[in-house]
Amino acid sequence: MHAQDFDRITPFVRMMRVKSDLTGAGKWQDIDHVYTMIAAGSADFIVEGVRYSLRRGDIIVIPPFQTHVIIPTGGEELVQNIFHFDFFEDPDRCMLRHEDVLDSREAKVVPARERLMNDRAFATRPEPEEFARLEDTYRRMYAEFRSMCEGGGCSALLRAYCTELLVKTLCGSMEWEPENLRDGEGSKVWLHIENALKYIEEHFSDEDLSNERISEAIGVSPNYLTKRFRACFDMPLHRYVVRTRIERAQRMLLSGNCNITEAAVAAGFSSIHVFSKTFKSVLGMTPSAYMESVAKELAMLRRSGEARLLERRRRAMVQDAQDPQRDRLEGMSAAADSAKGRREPAQ
Repeated sequence: MHAQDFDRITPFVRMMRVKSDLTGAGKWQDIDHVYTMIAAGSADFIVEGVRYSLRRGDIIVIPPFQTHVIIPTGGEELVQNIFHFDFFEDPDRCMLRHEDVLDSREAKVVPARERLMNDRAFATRPEPEEFARLEDTYRRMYAEFRSMCEGGGCSALLRAYCTELLVKTLCGSMEWEPENLRDGEGSKVWLHIENALKYIEEHFSDEDLSNERISEAIGVSPNYLTKRFRACFDMPLHRYVVRTRIERAQRMLLSGNCNITEAAVAAGFSSIHVFSKTFKSVLGMTPSAYMESVAKELAMLRRSGEARLLERRRRAMVQDAQDPQRDRLEGMSAAADSAKGRREPAQ
């Protein structure tokens, strides 16, 4: 992208969060652009079959509806500074909920003017000093977003911070060439892994999901799939299934639409005891402790939606207040044109 592309944008920030955990493993698809800054740890981001191996100091921006898999690497805690955004503020899109739409069957259409990135992810590794400045801008932007969710803040300042991050990330840094897993000799292997990932996403809630069942479903042997999966992700296939279930349970709990028992069943665990034990072994805390730790984030998600609704109502009121004035001015203009027509001689 070029700097002039940003002369006309009016970015809208839908959601911000700092995600910190040891799981991260999972598959996502979002309705908007996702800006992710790696603040700690490392991970492979595989976007539509293209692998970006990221570590602290790296940034990736993923366009809307791009399917991406995230696999933490190195065994360290992965900390991501994330915000979801549109390049242009649109009244209807402003009301869209922040949610994963991987399983959605609704039409997935990206507005034409939102396709500034040409449906292609962008990853960059700024110089350490520049990354530190970008981190500082993100912190100030996050504080402003939280303030707005609480009824304060300044939308113009939030847009300014967002624009600054986008300009400095997409225009001021060099992009590197990622690894395309769909090309070359490994393309057939990646096709099998993609099919396995798809099957896991569709059946993670089944208690009897196993390596053997996944392998049989995609037409390969269990030994072949487990070896190729570990070689690709440096993670056993079974561990990926477990972490996917935990990640899905986290999403359900964050949605506020189910309790811990319901999340355990929906995520494919045989009992609340097994779920709690697995949850603690993966995240280092019980589901109850997790809910306490994310209480503020849950409240912010709720307030974010309420803030968008209030902002839309405010704009509607302003529009209604302006319409009579506009009608009066248009009437005066029409009357003036009519009078002018009467004064001018016929041709």
